[in-house]
Amino acid sequence: MTPMTEKTGRNLEAGISYAATDMFAAGDQVSAKLTIFRNHIHDRIERTNAHFPTPAYVNIDRAYLHGGEFEASYVSGGWTLGAAIAVVGGEDQDGADLNSLPNNRLTANASWQVRPSWRVGALRTFAAGRDKPDGSRRAGYGVQDIFATWSPQAGTAQGIEVTLGIDNVTDRSYVPATWLTGPAPGRNVKVTLTRAF
Repeated sequence: MTPMTEKTGRNLEAGISYAATDMFAAGDQVSAKLTIFRNHIHDRIERTNAHFPTPAYVNIDRAYLHGGEFEASYVSGGWTLGAAIAVVGGEDQDGADLNSLPNNRLTANASWQVRPSWRVGALRTFAAGRDKPDGSRRAGYGVQDIFATWSPQAGTAQGIEVTLGIDNVTDRSYVPATWLTGPAPGRNVKVTLTRAF
C-alpha cells in the first residue's frame, strides 16, 4: 500500500540477536533480536496525497529513513508468546516529514498447542498515530486477530494444514498512515489450506 521507488541509496544497518534454552523452565526457548537502520536515498519518488491537479507523486532530491525493530519470543510447553516493536521516521532534505511513513507499531501474539494437531492463537496490533505533512493526523488504532490451525500428524491427512482466522475481530474502523483513504478492511473471516509433499 506504499508505492515508492528510489534510484540510489545507502543503507546502514546493525543488529544483535540472542537465544537461550532452559532459562525459566526445563526445555523452554527464549530469543530476541534488535535491528536499527538508517537509509540515505537520492531521487526518491514520494506520494503527495494531494488532490488534482497537484501531482500525486513528486521527486525528492534526498530522503532519510531511520528506525529500528525489536522482536522477542518465548516457547514453553505448548505455549508460544511473542512481541515486536517497529519504529520508523523519515525526512526530506528540508527536514519535512515524508508522507509515506507507516504507523509505529507494537504487536503481541500468543498461541497454545491444544493437541498435537491443533493450535489456537491471537495477535494484537497497537499502532501509534502519525502526523502527516499536510497538517492532518492519522489516529492510532488497535486490532485483534485470532486463529485456529489443524495439522494432522499421522494418517492420510498428514501434511495438510487448515487455518481458520478472523482478522479485526471487533470490526474496528481505522485508516493506516500509508493509505490514501480508508477505512481499512473490517472484520474478515478467512480459511487457508496448505499441503506439504
